Amino acid sequence: MKLHSLTAAAFFMLAIAASSTSAQANNFGMFMGFGRPIAPVLCLTDYQVRQRVAAEGFTNIFLNAPIDRHIQVRATKGKWVYLIDYNRCRGEIVSAKRLRRAS
Repeated sequence: MKLHSLTAAAFFMLAIAASSTSAQANNFGMFMGFGRPIAPVLCLTDYQVRQRVAAEGFTNIFLNAPIDRHIQVRATKGKWVYLIDYNRCRGEIVSAKRLRRAS
């Protein structure tokens, strides 16, 4: 009788272990890419670029040439006119080159 109880307990433990592993198993999936998640790239509109550049303290803002995800912006800050390289997808100024004194 003891052997029968031991066998039943072992079978019960095996059933519990098998059911918990299937619940914890990894999901099957496929990934094709180069290690970066694919997400839609949402870039700023011209209006939003103007607002962001103005928030940095610039006035007399003119948008020049869009180049891929960047846009050239000419703007005045203090007594100087700057040529700004603005990344419209990241929403940040990449560089600002002082052109001339403002008139």
